[in-house]
Amino acid sequence: MKVSNEDKALIGVGGAGLLVLYLLWRKKQNEQKDDELANYVPELEESTPTSIGSGSKPTQGATLDRNKLLKFGSKGLEVRELQRLLNVKIDGDFGKITLTALQNAKGVSETSLNAFATILKKKLRNHYQK
Repeated sequence: MKVSNEDKALIGVGGAGLLVLYLLWRKKQNEQKDDELANYVPELEESTPTSIGSGSKPTQGATLDRNKLLKFGSKGLEVRELQRLLNVKIDGDFGKITLTALQNAKGVSETSLNAFATILKKKLRNHYQK
């Protein structure tokens, strides 16, 4: 079977097109991985406080205080978790960007992680009841 030059050109163009599509797909996959790494906040184990002289070692690692009031100027792990939930830059510092995102998302300027979750659940429940 003889393949014409036109068919060879079409096969070449098709192959090049598939290669371009593959490279674009790979680029998008890498960007998604980079986004996931940038917003990664490790899950922290809840530790139990120990009394002095009890002989037991406290568990290592930090814990989130989900009832801590977070507002402009707050810093720490709780702020990092709130920033992750708001999908903003995670730096652990409750600044103007975090404040604006919180006001846009929830209409409040201060919250705790528990209150944030409660507000989110209420909004979702109201949205699906309509």
